[in-house]
Amino acid sequence: MYSAGDLGNLGVRTFFVISGFLITGLIASEREKTGAVDLAAFYMRRALRIFPAFFVFVFVAVLLSRIGFAHVDRRDFLHAVTYTSNYRGNTDNFTFRHLWSLSVEEQFYLLWPLTFASLSLATGKRTLAAVLVAVPIVRVALWSAVPGYETYIGTAFESVSDALATGCLIALLLPRLKRTPWFDRVVFSRLFPMALVAIWIANRQTNHPKFFWLLCIPAMNVLIGLVMVRYVERPSLPFGRFLNARPVAAIGVLSYSLYLWQELFVIQGRTPASWLQTFPANLLMACACAVVSYRFVEKPFLRLKARAVRTSAEPGLVASPGPVTS
Repeated sequence: MYSAGDLGNLGVRTFFVISGFLITGLIASEREKTGAVDLAAFYMRRALRIFPAFFVFVFVAVLLSRIGFAHVDRRDFLHAVTYTSNYRGNTDNFTFRHLWSLSVEEQFYLLWPLTFASLSLATGKRTLAAVLVAVPIVRVALWSAVPGYETYIGTAFESVSDALATGCLIALLLPRLKRTPWFDRVVFSRLFPMALVAIWIANRQTNHPKFFWLLCIPAMNVLIGLVMVRYVERPSLPFGRFLNARPVAAIGVLSYSLYLWQELFVIQGRTPASWLQTFPANLLMACACAVVSYRFVEKPFLRLKARAVRTSAEPGLVASPGPVTS
């Protein structure tokens, strides 16, 4: 049976590929235009986007844990505020458990822009290609050699970073790929949506761990990336129109706040702590919290972020990558 956990893992993997693609596209475009990456401006924009809503959520969750609605212990809290929840290991506490994926994102934001800014474009591509080769081998090697590592294999940065690297590499290769006739014939063919079936089949191979970690995950990452490119480049295709429909776009606007707050309203253990954690009240509450978070926390800081973008030409920590070559 295909479980909700399988779908959740596939969703997070998709998010990682898209995130790598978008962030790399932004910093690559900046470097192409200016010859450098303004790292100070990048990190300021990320902080204004991520930190305010996150720390409001953490603060509220800690308060709710005092009355038994949420579950937060000292270790959960420390991992959350240091963005290391992906190394928390197994826990029965749902409240912060989902933050492992945000921790991976923050570690990616810290490492990749610095790396990209210090390398030539060609070296950056080779580095990403090396990550795509090395991480699946590392996954299997650590699982085989380190007792208990299976607890972390789905969340540790060194085990999941190939999804992000896949999105990064596709972003850097896309200008050249779009000039390649075979790429257009394959990615934009009528049969290409069958890639979704291949992704679904590959994602069900968890009963064969080595095969899954070594081959299925890299295949899924690449196919997810190509599906993404198909609908980014051709939004007029039927599924592209669905993704750009107003209700779906509205969910996209609230996605970060929904991600943060939804975990408070899932069943904590075998029984709900409150009727607010049962359907449909839990869905309504998650959406209501997301709307409030977006309106009163995210949106003001997004306006501040927009002003920061306009003034980011001021002197700061700018890393020059040297010659920009392909």
